[in-house]
Amino acid sequence: IHINIGMPIFICIVLFSIISFFELHLKDLLYLKVVNYFDCGIVIVFFSTIMYLIYYLNFEFPANIYKLYILIVLIIINFGLLLFRNFHITHNKIEKYNTNIIDLKDAYDNKFPNNESNLYFIDESPVEYDMLNRNSIINEIYTNIKECKTEKQYVIGLTGEWGSGKTTILNNVKKLIKDYNDGELIVIDSFDPWVYENKTAMFKAMFDAILSKIDLKFSIIQTNKYIDYLTDTIFGYSKLEKFKFYKDKEQEINRIRNIINDYLVSNNKRIVFVIDNIERATKENILLILKSVFSIFNFNRIIYIVSFDKSRMKKIFENSLDTDFEYIDKIIQNEINIPQISNDQLYDINYKVISNILSIYGISDEDKESLNEIIMEYSKSIKNLRELKRNINSIINSNFMNNNYLNKIDTFIIKYISLKNPELIKQIYNNRTYFISQDYAIYQQDYFFDNNQYNINADKFFKDLFKDENKKFIDLLSISFPNVKKYRDNYNGQTPNYRNSGSFISNNKAEYYKTNKEKRIYDGKFFDLYFTTISNKFLIIDMAVNKFIAYINESQKTQNGINLEYIKLLNLYNNSTQKYTLETLEYYLDNIHDNKLETTIAIYNNIRYCDDTLIFFGGLTARGRAEVLVTDMLLKLNEEEFNRFLLYINNDYKNLYIIRSLTYWINPKNRHSNDGNEDYYNKLNNEYEKIKSLIIKKHINIYSEENYGIHNIYCFWDSDEHLKTISKMIKKDTIYKFLADMISKSVGNGYGYNINNDINKVIEIEKIEKLLKNNNPSNEKEKFILEIFEKTKNTSSDLFDVFRTDEYYNYDLSI
Repeated sequence: IHINIGMPIFICIVLFSIISFFELHLKDLLYLKVVNYFDCGIVIVFFSTIMYLIYYLNFEFPANIYKLYILIVLIIINFGLLLFRNFHITHNKIEKYNTNIIDLKDAYDNKFPNNESNLYFIDESPVEYDMLNRNSIINEIYTNIKECKTEKQYVIGLTGEWGSGKTTILNNVKKLIKDYNDGELIVIDSFDPWVYENKTAMFKAMFDAILSKIDLKFSIIQTNKYIDYLTDTIFGYSKLEKFKFYKDKEQEINRIRNIINDYLVSNNKRIVFVIDNIERATKENILLILKSVFSIFNFNRIIYIVSFDKSRMKKIFENSLDTDFEYIDKIIQNEINIPQISNDQLYDINYKVISNILSIYGISDEDKESLNEIIMEYSKSIKNLRELKRNINSIINSNFMNNNYLNKIDTFIIKYISLKNPELIKQIYNNRTYFISQDYAIYQQDYFFDNNQYNINADKFFKDLFKDENKKFIDLLSISFPNVKKYRDNYNGQTPNYRNSGSFISNNKAEYYKTNKEKRIYDGKFFDLYFTTISNKFLIIDMAVNKFIAYINESQKTQNGINLEYIKLLNLYNNSTQKYTLETLEYYLDNIHDNKLETTIAIYNNIRYCDDTLIFFGGLTARGRAEVLVTDMLLKLNEEEFNRFLLYINNDYKNLYIIRSLTYWINPKNRHSNDGNEDYYNKLNNEYEKIKSLIIKKHINIYSEENYGIHNIYCFWDSDEHLKTISKMIKKDTIYKFLADMISKSVGNGYGYNINNDINKVIEIEKIEKLLKNNNPSNEKEKFILEIFEKTKNTSSDLFDVFRTDEYYNYDLSI
């Protein structure tokens, strides 16, 4: 009977293809550059179609001719897919994988991979070399192994602290055996005792480790029986006991042991079985390992090397095992102890590796020199190379690559101490009052007027802090915190002066600039950033300033372009914080190399738009700081550029008062540094006097819309004749501008405003009141000015007799 099975097969193939395409995401697998189950499917469909084609040609042809066409199409499609996949895989260009995990020795020898990586990590894996000149220990172990001709087992104990290099020493010993052995010694080092959770698995692993290195081939059944016999012998239980189906256990154990012993003797072989760091195993398995070495796997001609941390093993025996630690002495026949690593060796390796890595990261020799003291201090506490590697990976990399803005030295110290003593870091963070010694008024007002009490409390705090464990970090912290250094270096026993009287900043301007540019941790603006992952406005300002300077240093820029970039920088913060933006720019003026004149003009053009809020009595506002900035920039111009600036401000009546301020700040007598230029001062002052003369001579109205700038009138204050000329300019439409000029400001309990008592030098109060009659304010600023005039026009000059507001109000009508 002929059964037509072709159609069901064909339908199955089609259904299989459709389901696979959608359910198995074969479209994605089509472009995968490795062999996958899509390729398997293509092959299956291809050969299935060929098989069906053969069946069709033999049993159905020429009936149902459409099947022939379909099968041919399927074969062509699948063959095409196979060709495509073969080409896609065989021509897959595997990109070279450039690792950035480097060996400590390569880093020490300055042999870094030539790749595009900007970050390198030290490999913490055990190595086959020794950087600590411990060849004597390596040779001692090797000689013990080589010369040990015992017919019984021999156990060498290698003891040393965690990270002392036991594994590295053993690797070097194994390398010597490999290099100089004639095949007599069989090294077994693949057994890791800490990965096994139960005794059976561990026993089997030990036995398998031995069998895998010799030519004897026991069956799985024999191996499992042997393990069961051993388990039953030690613990009195075997799963074979349930079936009462086993031979004499002792006899079977001895039989297998004798087979192995005979093999070693007849082939002149010896086994070196390495068991590294057994204290990492579970407490139950530790005893089993020792028992195995002592009595169970006590084959002839086998040398065990057992490495462990003696102090940790003692604690395990005392706290977790019902066995005396002396049990180990019965097992070990030769104990070799790894001595303490020399601090000089660690320092040499540490310094050279860090120095080479920093060079790769682009750190200059000068900056590296500043790290010498830190590296020396923190190297004292490093006990081994493993800790050294970990410190490099966790401190150096994160500090010099991931953190591009905070001070490298301070970050290094805080990061290191946070790893070693997090409680000390918490103490520092929670008691910032005693660690911040610059710009401390930004965040705190405590002790502001009581430096003596501050000094007493700070001294007591440091005495309590640097006791016991914390004391060993005092040298490192002295590098980051001047107050800690004062406490440490207090040799005369008197309470140091931890805080300069009433100072917000250092008395040394150059040092203050340097501290801010380096963003030191003891500055109140940056302290928090070293303990948190957040940013703050001061760091944002610093980054924006550096971006602005990078822009103007790129190449020749247009005046309009620099103006726009400067305005963006200035508008980063539009309140009193703007003062810090301008101060930060001042720290970096020496970094400006190009477009100096254009930058000077940009700052000059925007002085009047700067915030004029007084932050503290006697300090500069943002507007005042901008004036200082312009004079600082003027002194950096060459003579030709300076003359061009004078030409730019020629007849700039609107900024007359600002020009007056510039002449004050550029005067060598008024500068805090020695960068004054008498010639530049005389030229600028002459230009200022020339503009004043033109105003008087030509009766130029300083209160007109195009010429008004607040406080311009004070440029004529010393001349009654000039003030008479100015008074004629005060009309009904300019009276509010004049009153704005006459307002004096103060800061204390809020902000105080009052009308200058010398207002009568220009115009009588009665005339002012007459000009104000029926002259209502046209905006909020004029309302504010009028309110001040009405409330303070008849008051004294007493500081407490003023109109007060909680917030500063900008009443400047020129902007």
